[in-house]
Amino acid sequence: MTTFEQLSIDYPSTLSCPCSQISIPYNRFLAFNPEYHQVCSSDFVRNEWISSLFNVTMTNNYLLDFRLIASSQFQVLALLCRTANATVVDAIKEFTSSEMISRSALFRANFDIQIAALVEQLQTTTRADNSRIEQLFSLVLAQNRLFSALRTNFYVANIPGSNGFATYSASYANIFNEINIISTSNYPNDACSCSDTFDCKFPSGIFNWSGPGSMIAGDTLWSYPPPLFFVSGMQAGCIPQTSLLSSTLECFFNQTCLNLVTSSTDALVGVTPLNFTIGYSSFNPNTLVSNIFDQLMIESWHNTTDFGSYFEVCSPTVCTYSHSQRFNVVYMITTLVSLTGGLCVAMHILSSFIIKFLIKRKRSTVTEEADEADEANVGIDQNKITGATNAVPRSQKINGSWSLRYQSKVYSDGNNSCSCGSSSSCTKPQGFYCNSPMCHYGTSLPNLTISGFKIGCCPIDSILLSTLECLFNQSCIQMLIDWRLFGFTQDYLSINLTNINALNSSIQSQYLSNTSLETIILQLFVENWTETVDYAAHYSQCQPKSCTYTFIEQRRPIFIITNVVGLLGGLTVILRLLVPP
Repeated sequence: MTTFEQLSIDYPSTLSCPCSQISIPYNRFLAFNPEYHQVCSSDFVRNEWISSLFNVTMTNNYLLDFRLIASSQFQVLALLCRTANATVVDAIKEFTSSEMISRSALFRANFDIQIAALVEQLQTTTRADNSRIEQLFSLVLAQNRLFSALRTNFYVANIPGSNGFATYSASYANIFNEINIISTSNYPNDACSCSDTFDCKFPSGIFNWSGPGSMIAGDTLWSYPPPLFFVSGMQAGCIPQTSLLSSTLECFFNQTCLNLVTSSTDALVGVTPLNFTIGYSSFNPNTLVSNIFDQLMIESWHNTTDFGSYFEVCSPTVCTYSHSQRFNVVYMITTLVSLTGGLCVAMHILSSFIIKFLIKRKRSTVTEEADEADEANVGIDQNKITGATNAVPRSQKINGSWSLRYQSKVYSDGNNSCSCGSSSSCTKPQGFYCNSPMCHYGTSLPNLTISGFKIGCCPIDSILLSTLECLFNQSCIQMLIDWRLFGFTQDYLSINLTNINALNSSIQSQYLSNTSLETIILQLFVENWTETVDYAAHYSQCQPKSCTYTFIEQRRPIFIITNVVGLLGGLTVILRLLVPP
């Protein structure tokens, strides 16, 4: 390898060392040892800490109280650490099990550049994949409208002025000033409702009052009377996951803040705060947990490469290179002597034949001139003849989108034979149903099912179990449009919604109209993977600056003869100079 590296320095443009093994696994020369954020190895993700924050009476706390959501938030934090670790380990394992294709041994500099680019690509791809999964999970969680047992997104409360109860969505104030807390928000209409999004948030703290007795159904959550103290950086919200992601870990870098938390709760005592030393972490204490998770909780990937191991697996058996060199004095003298000597020998051999040929030629010329003189005297005319010669070369784009926002409610038509409390696989046909008392007296009121559509315990279950049969049927689509506002005040219907065409069943597809959406989703909605390879585009991007090649051929006879003659002539000249006459 030392010789190879020296040659790569001396002859970088012409050196070529074909590998005996062109396919080389990355794990033979590349290794990773990722370093995670310190919180993932701290006391704050241990079961002892999480369990100490749990209390059977914690739901008596106000919805903005840290004690209500702390245990769940740290469970989520521990889950984020485990998820990030599993994602990174799987990505590294998959990457290092793939192979580098290397026809010729790479120079060390090129090797380092290529590996750095591959590692950067691995990091970017892994982060992007993790982000997509996290977004999908959040979307499913929000759209399924799951009720949190902590009552932080939806809660049941007494209807003011009646003996009835209703389910309310929690609303969190968007604008808040910790320094100047007033009895009510200055912007009562500027609130975030968990019925619209689960991303609502509000600073959490330790309140000296309970939730049920102080909450007014439907009111925006507000921190008045003020809490004993706010837990720096921590947020309350619709669900523990989104509120944690919008929080920071500031309090747990600070021993004073941590002492306040442990003294106000039954939290584990003696927990070590996170290290705030400058340079210890690439993340500041006020970095959002979501931003840390976007980086997979990683401080550094710590990848190491071993060029020696790569070269050993490549194991080139031969190397070729070429270089340009000026003629030196010795070479010029020997070449001139060889050339002179060769010419002398050649002239010595050929001179007699040339002289005889010239003498014979001279005699022939004299005879021909005499004959021509005789013919001229006879007076034969000769004509001049002159002449001249003229030189006379399946794709298919389906573009369209449509969106319906149904304002009416959809009810399932079924019985109590299946309960979502005992099984999540309960399904019934989805449709338009009338469940008001007047339905028993009317004959034109709807009782229609939607072909292929199912309703399950959660919206995601409904989607996966349904098919697209209705969307292939124009009459069924028209039914969706006609009945979408049933039971509500008729709103203006956009012209776009009155011109929706059914899916084209004549287009060739590997999916039948009654194929479940779960099957289609598992295939990533792909009909066919079409690969197009453009070598010209590859060559254009490659842009080689120069090309070199070698070939092997046998010596031609004329080359052998001239070299032998040159050698003999050169020796003759040298001997004449060295040997006295």
